[in-house]
Amino acid sequence: MNKIFLIIPNLHRGGTERVVSILSNAIDKNLFDIHLVLLQKRGSYLKDLKDDISIIDLNITNVRKAVFPLVSLINKEKPDLVFSALSHLNLILMACRFLMPKETKFIGRESSIPSIMNKKEKYPKLFDFLYRIFYNKFDTIICQSEYMKDDLINNYNIFKNKINVINNPLDFQKIQKKIELSQNPFDTETKNIIAVGSLEDVKGYDLLIHAISKIKRKDFKLSIIGEGSKENNLKILIKKLQLEKNVELLGFRDNPYVYMKYADIGILSSRFEGFPNTVLETLACKTPVIAFKCPGGISEIILENINGWFVNPENIDKLAITIERNLDTKVDKKKIYQSTYERYNLEYIINKYEKIFIDTIKKEK
Repeated sequence: MNKIFLIIPNLHRGGTERVVSILSNAIDKNLFDIHLVLLQKRGSYLKDLKDDISIIDLNITNVRKAVFPLVSLINKEKPDLVFSALSHLNLILMACRFLMPKETKFIGRESSIPSIMNKKEKYPKLFDFLYRIFYNKFDTIICQSEYMKDDLINNYNIFKNKINVINNPLDFQKIQKKIELSQNPFDTETKNIIAVGSLEDVKGYDLLIHAISKIKRKDFKLSIIGEGSKENNLKILIKKLQLEKNVELLGFRDNPYVYMKYADIGILSSRFEGFPNTVLETLACKTPVIAFKCPGGISEIILENINGWFVNPENIDKLAITIERNLDTKVDKKKIYQSTYERYNLEYIINKYEKIFIDTIKKEK
């Protein structure tokens, strides 16, 4: 049986962490001997793991300190395949690949848009250089969207034949079970809008709140679920625009799905996104989404006038108009669900991962 290491720093709240927890649970244990390697065993998704998941806890606080423990572990255990799911970790592993067994194959999952994310690093040109030097050392690279694939090819000269696009999986059964646990959390006398994601600049909640201030009707409420460093800034903005009655920051919610289910509309106001899980989850809850057509994979998710509507990036006036126009729009919830299930259901996506794992292991040494 093929031994596989799934490596990630932790299972704290985040899209990549959620996907890795899903993979750990769903990959066929009759085909693969799965070991989840965590730099630190912590995070809210730990409770979602099945009891039979093998966890290796390195008990290390950051990625840089993980270099030698990871190299030592891989040399000792000699897994057939190592799957890494964070860009900094990907770079470190490939920089040290010459120190690890030649027989071990490596897959890197790219969860961001490097040409955008690297600009936020202290030394952007250095990170661009590292991507060009080390990413081609992977046997296989997995991206969540065609946009991300093109970014790696066009900006970093990554070999096209190394890259595979696999969208994020959705556990529809789990989502439905969580919905059934709770009742409608909203005031049914108002129209309800939901946005879910970390309270950081990239999510564009400042843009969304400004858009909300331009809506003339007041029989609605925007609920934002998430935590982050911009919470206080957003509270100040809400107060400044006198939107206390129409906008609420709910913080983290263990069960965001019940909010998605009973909302009239979901919003993606991000400045850029790799492949937004929260949009997939909102659609799985049969709720349409209004989204900025920002850089990333969102253009591959929204089907105009079927499961949602696009707005030009950062156009707050058009966002306000689109929200107001569609608050009363009747949508075909069955069609929203079906179009989402067909593309992102767990079995379909996991089968793709399993095939990539097998094909990579079989590549010539």
